[in-house]
Amino acid sequence: MLVKSKVKYIQSLSQKKFRDEEGVFVAEGPKIINELLAGGRAVPVEIFALQSWFDGHATLVARHPDIMVIPVSESELERISFLSTPNEVLGVFKKPVFEQTKTSGLILLLDNLQDPGNLGTIIRCADWFGVNRIVCNPGSADHFNPKVVQSSMASIVRVEV
Repeated sequence: MLVKSKVKYIQSLSQKKFRDEEGVFVAEGPKIINELLAGGRAVPVEIFALQSWFDGHATLVARHPDIMVIPVSESELERISFLSTPNEVLGVFKKPVFEQTKTSGLILLLDNLQDPGNLGTIIRCADWFGVNRIVCNPGSADHFNPKVVQSSMASIVRVEV
């Protein structure tokens, strides 16, 4: 059972201010959650999922002993999801910390890219092409916006933005 305060907390993470204060981001969907849990770069804080998802991913979840696992019903998942059609799992992860000493490799500069879906797609493509870092000006979309995270398909933890 999901308590009201937890629902409010998850919903507050749709705003940059609260994501920054907490140092976390939200990811949704089995594919992206599986990749984030298996990849080792993202540190999971909480996973909210249908029991069927937990049953099928017990070994993956067991690799993260500090994770808070919260089984939810479909209606509860709908209440906390940022998607119009919720998937079977939603996770809260700590924002990745990148080494500031990296100076070599490909760097992509973006100016006033305001559409979150486009930014996520560019991050995903940059990851595929081996770009190490993306620099966005202050007028660009927040790179931990749930839509950016969703469209980056877990590349958000491999490319420093």
